[in-house]
Order: sequence, then structure tokens, then C-alpha cells
Amino acid sequence: IIVPFFSSTEFYIKQMHHDYREATLETFQGMKDKPVKSSILLSTLAGWIYFTKKNPSEAAFNEQLIEHRIDLSVVGNSIRNPDSEEHIHRVTRSMIAGQLRRFTFGVCSVMWEDNFDPVVDVYEARCKDLKVGWVDMWSRVVDFGILGRWTWLDMAMMDYDVNPSEWPQDEVQEEKWKRYVKERL
Repeated sequence: IIVPFFSSTEFYIKQMHHDYREATLETFQGMKDKPVKSSILLSTLAGWIYFTKKNPSEAAFNEQLIEHRIDLSVVGNSIRNPDSEEHIHRVTRSMIAGQLRRFTFGVCSVMWEDNFDPVVDVYEARCKDLKVGWVDMWSRVVDFGILGRWTWLDMAMMDYDVNPSEWPQDEVQEEKWKRYVKERL
């Protein structure tokens, strides 16, 4: 017996509608029966979706790096923090050389430094045995991105306009400073 195409398609669509309707009703009934479990699951799902939407891209990394380079260039050499400057310059050199790679976990991203630019076509760059492995990759991590920001770039720029060599680490001065802050609060 040959079944007409439209009647079999119609039957299939009706069955799909019925199945999805039943599954939806059962889901809502389960949510009413166990509200704590369902609220935890929905909160986790909402958090996962939010983190995934806010996962920073490689373009966001480049923009943030350029912004930090501009911030450093505005500050004079004598008061510039050498640690901030060294970190930004090292990351910039890797970016210019084309060695930075982004790996994403969906909710967060990792920028890491590879040995070669992808366009380099020498044996060392193409040989699978000489590429950076998973174990070695973690020692080459340059930054960790989550919620739209690259955290290590932000941490490197925390006190970029304070040169620690300008401020003597004298205990007497620190005590005076603590008393001053305590009096003001």
C-alpha cells in the first residue's frame, strides 16, 4: 500500500506536536512538584547562558591590550610601573609575532602563546610532535577571560601609574600612613 506523501507528513507533524506537548506538560508538572530542584537547575542554566554570552573574544583581547598600551604611554617613564610595562610589552610582542591563540571553554577563554605564527611554513611549525601539547600549554597561558574582561591584563594594569621604586618601603612611613588612614575613616 502506498501512503500519500502529505498524509504521512501530516501524521508525523501531529505526532511530534503531541510528543512535545506531553514533554512540556510533564516538565512543568515536575517543576511544580520539586520547586527547589527546578530553581537550582534554571539558575544554573541562566548563569551558563549569561557567561557564554559574555565570553570575551580575541578581538576584545586586542582592544583591551591597545587600551592598556595607550594608558601606559600617557604616563611618564619615571612613574610608570615596570611590572605593568614589562607584561604589556611581552604580550604585545607575542601579538605582533602572531603567536597568540585563543581557546574557549564556552563560559571563559584562555589566551596562550604558541611557538609560531600559523602562516609560518617551516618543519618545526608543522610537525605534530613538536607542537605545544596540552601539558605545556598551561605554562604558556597569557591571560584568562571571563565576563567580557581579560583578567590578567586588568591585574597587570592595577597600579600602572605607581613606580614602587619611587616609594621607600620604610616601616615608620607605613605606620604613619596607617594612622593617617585610620584618622580619616
